[in-house]
Amino acid sequence: MKLQFSHLFATLLGILVLATSTSRAANLFTLGIDDGTQAEFSQENGSQPGPGSATVFDDDYYFAGTYGVGVVQADEDLKNFDRAIANNDPTNRIHFNTPAGITGSDEFTLTVDLIAGGWWDAAAGAGGAGFGTHDVSITFNGINILNQTGIEGDSLLELDFTAASVNAVAGENVIEITRTGGDSKGDGGDAGWIQFDQITLGVTPAAIPEPSTGILAMLACCGMALVRRRR
Repeated sequence: MKLQFSHLFATLLGILVLATSTSRAANLFTLGIDDGTQAEFSQENGSQPGPGSATVFDDDYYFAGTYGVGVVQADEDLKNFDRAIANNDPTNRIHFNTPAGITGSDEFTLTVDLIAGGWWDAAAGAGGAGFGTHDVSITFNGINILNQTGIEGDSLLELDFTAASVNAVAGENVIEITRTGGDSKGDGGDAGWIQFDQITLGVTPAAIPEPSTGILAMLACCGMALVRRRR
């Protein structure tokens, strides 16, 4: 009886632990080095249409995975990512896979670290003074998750949203980051750029609900019954 009691008690305890466990965030990708510079990326080289390629420097960056363009065996070289979004090269697209088993209630956290903004003064033929102003839009699978206007300094953008809200799927997904405008000189001109330090995406599985009062009471009753039987 002692052995049976121990096994059953351990089972009940395991159920309680599982019921009260909390979900932990997992990193889906990290793009760049968190060092306050854009040195690992390359100077933007004009706009290219999607879906691009995983082997050349264009506006589409691919992490290892399976896509419409084929199987990508390894993450694309960081040098194939534009260091900035600018009026003459406004968009970067990031292609990545999410694992099987994703649910609509899973929570994503996208962090975009924007640094070193600037603007071009055509009349002076040189860079203008200061950071300039910049408008940025971000979409996930074509669904807008950010419209930020008037960015005038280094900005750490942290966005939280559910998988269902962006139609996230197991397999290929795309994040698109675009500089949509700015007024860097104060005259309506839009000759500006804003650069990337690091971009990360994490996911937290939907939390397992804490046990209800009824479940806890049932476990308590079972424990008391077992103690009586053991006596």
